[in-house]
Amino acid sequence: MFVRVLVEVLVVHAPLLSLVVVPMAVMAVLAAIAGLFFLRRGPAASKQAMGQELVPFTNPFSLTSAIKFAGFFAAVLLVVEVAKRTLPGQGLYAVAALAGLTDMDAITLSMATFAREGGDQAVAANAIAIGALSNTLVKGGMVVALATVGLKRRMVVATGVLLIVGVVALVLW
Repeated sequence: MFVRVLVEVLVVHAPLLSLVVVPMAVMAVLAAIAGLFFLRRGPAASKQAMGQELVPFTNPFSLTSAIKFAGFFAAVLLVVEVAKRTLPGQGLYAVAALAGLTDMDAITLSMATFAREGGDQAVAANAIAIGALSNTLVKGGMVVALATVGLKRRMVVATGVLLIVGVVALVLW
């Protein structure tokens, strides 16, 4: 997700990349390190931690998925516009946190567009980072809610470290 956010920002508004690259890169590297650490424990540990139930996959390219994303993206754009008019600056952070609960693409694209159209670059970058932190928290929470005890412990630690480092990167950058 973190790398995808960087690509989306690069495509929509490249000058914003300099403000989001450090928090996204730090979180991407940390997530990769955690993934490699857990992978090195071997397939047996992973299989035992996940249990025997598999999560069913659906086609991400279905028309239904595209329509849902378009509707969500339009809703995020509308909420961003309302927040810009009624709660300048900081209101976008709340929108980013809420939008990040379900999807990163919509908030990333809307904030990059906001910055491209003359909006505050720092606010856009911070909103994207807040959305990423919110999304990471939800993904970790979903695993904790669905996983076995062994996987839950590993995910709580990995997600907690990722969130702490992400917040530090956001604040310091």
